[in-house]
Amino acid sequence: MRFIPSRLPSRRLVACVVLLVIAVPAISLGRALMRDDGLSILGKGAAWGRNHGLSWFVDKAEEIRYGAPPSKDAATELDTAIPDVTTAPAIDAPANLTTPLPNPLPNEGTWIPVRSVSGRPVVWTTGVRPSSQFPSITASYALIDPEVLRARMYNGTEVPGGSGWLLGNKVADADRSGLVFAFNGGFRKEHARGGYYTEGRLVWPLVEGSATIAIDKQGRMSLGVWGTDAGFNDQEMDRWATIRQNLLPTVVDGRPSPELKRGYWGGGKKGEIFILRSAVCIRYDGLIMFAIAGPTDATTLASALADAGCRMAMQLDQNESYPRGYVFTPESISEIDSRMMGKTSDYLTGSLREFFAFFE
Repeated sequence: MRFIPSRLPSRRLVACVVLLVIAVPAISLGRALMRDDGLSILGKGAAWGRNHGLSWFVDKAEEIRYGAPPSKDAATELDTAIPDVTTAPAIDAPANLTTPLPNPLPNEGTWIPVRSVSGRPVVWTTGVRPSSQFPSITASYALIDPEVLRARMYNGTEVPGGSGWLLGNKVADADRSGLVFAFNGGFRKEHARGGYYTEGRLVWPLVEGSATIAIDKQGRMSLGVWGTDAGFNDQEMDRWATIRQNLLPTVVDGRPSPELKRGYWGGGKKGEIFILRSAVCIRYDGLIMFAIAGPTDATTLASALADAGCRMAMQLDQNESYPRGYVFTPESISEIDSRMMGKTSDYLTGSLREFFAFFE
């Protein structure tokens, strides 16, 4: 009788395949968790999941984790970390902000100049409790003078990824002495719902109606709505060195956008999860303002930005791992918000995601 081998795999082979299927991702995840990239353990796990097709799972987990509204108890201190730097006295200081709460904290809303160029303040910071509905929310703000400072966007190893960038994932040592301020960029491609263009490369297609940061070829940063505002259109692409889009604008003409009532805003169907969020805006006085606020939903963030004088605002990245704003001097690096969990050196040693930097 001739022996006919079974076409079914042996139990040992099945066990090996199952073990391999489990082991390979486990090893990959383990390496990601051990990587020294400045993220928290949860941030590393979330980044690994998104890089391996599990964005839907990470989104759902964040909705569960951050779904509860913040405390109704008023914050008794601000999270703004005023940099310990020496600067010139305030010249034409911006008007201070106010809190809707009855008893302001010391220096709440007072703009403090923290960086000067040739005796002229070019960066100010302050902190505010911006919401009477959720008085535990705190916001840290930095004002940047785009008339004096020149901007660049640096490209992260994961966002947008790729190789051959002139401005890669860190500020070069040779440029360190002129570095003044830096802040984080926007969402990943699958969440940004907008385009990415720099160094002559269209990495992601530009989207009409999207909130847009644009840097011209002289290094001046502007904000606008693509396809609506002057200069922000496909016909004038040659004007810009860099274009980064992220969602729809959260503030339009000084008011929270009606689009906040629908659509995607980073967590939940309408961005209703309460999380640490960041944003950038152009104010009516022409200054660029970067903000970190939380734990907040998208609507409360937009109201806070409008109350702080923003004419048009764009939400940036969110959760504890990514909102980052730093003041630089040749001797030091200072955070503007004490809740940031990232390393203060990653914009100098290597960043996973794109970021914006301002220079003298």
